[in-house]
Amino acid sequence: MKITIAERLKPFSHLPGSSCVIPWSCWKVQAFPALLIFENLITFKKQEYRLDWKGPVLDFTLELDLEKAVVWVYGRTAEGYRRICIEMTNEGISIDKKLIFPASKVMPHPLEKLSLGMSKALDWEFVHRRHDMAEILPVWFRLGQMVDQSAVEKVGTAALLQPCEKMEVISLYRKLFLAGFDGILCPRLADTDHQGIVPEGFYSESPLVLLSEGARYIRSLFFQETADGWSFFPCLSPEFHAGRFLQLATKTGDKIDFEWSKKLLQKVVIHSTLEHEILISLPKPLKSCRLRTSLKQKGIRHSMEKSLTLAPHQTLFLDRFEK
Repeated sequence: MKITIAERLKPFSHLPGSSCVIPWSCWKVQAFPALLIFENLITFKKQEYRLDWKGPVLDFTLELDLEKAVVWVYGRTAEGYRRICIEMTNEGISIDKKLIFPASKVMPHPLEKLSLGMSKALDWEFVHRRHDMAEILPVWFRLGQMVDQSAVEKVGTAALLQPCEKMEVISLYRKLFLAGFDGILCPRLADTDHQGIVPEGFYSESPLVLLSEGARYIRSLFFQETADGWSFFPCLSPEFHAGRFLQLATKTGDKIDFEWSKKLLQKVVIHSTLEHEILISLPKPLKSCRLRTSLKQKGIRHSMEKSLTLAPHQTLFLDRFEK
């Protein structure tokens, strides 16, 4: 009972001047056919890098590859097809493995993965028009784990970051998306599109909090934990009727994969690290499930009202949830 996600998160834009955050860094890059503008989203320092591309550049593309944690810029120039790879290395920001300027790297770590059942190409201009949170939140969640900025005051658009009821999720996150981002999920504290969503002003704080804290709030829609309990779907919006969550790491180090459809939990795989008991909370009306320690077993019925005992380095399989 292996749970997998087939979608690959590679949002892209064909608009010259579009921008995105460089994974594992606090920098964004704005890409033009002959110029790259880098900006630090904490200090707001800027660096420019010229490209020797001769125009016109057709099919110009900026792609944020969240699978390989790099940024691609490519297109067909007057001299043929060109492509460069921008990435954050231990030394700094590099282009095609050549160091451009030194910069601090966010320490890479295992990533949790979210899918909400969308398989459309992530052409960001169309994504922005659709405002479909099932497309946007998995990208936001992945990128938010690749930056590190949380100990700042939530001002401007970041003031919208807050817990909400499940019927308010789509409305709140649509406001955050429209007011708090430009380019391919490039965060901003001031709504420079002047949409009337938040009060206008100038802010000196880092907008990266929209990504990092936003990822934590997104996670809490699907999973929350206390000292002795796990809660699945504490704030599941009706629009997110199906999806998968992989490699979720608990505070005790357990890893959880789970899948749901028709707004009900279908499968859970738990890889435990320590011996402890946990009480699993599910949305009504699910009351029991089949519990197995091996896929070859027939399993037993487990009541969701009883605690689940986890052993060190054990894998548990939960399925056939019943009312």
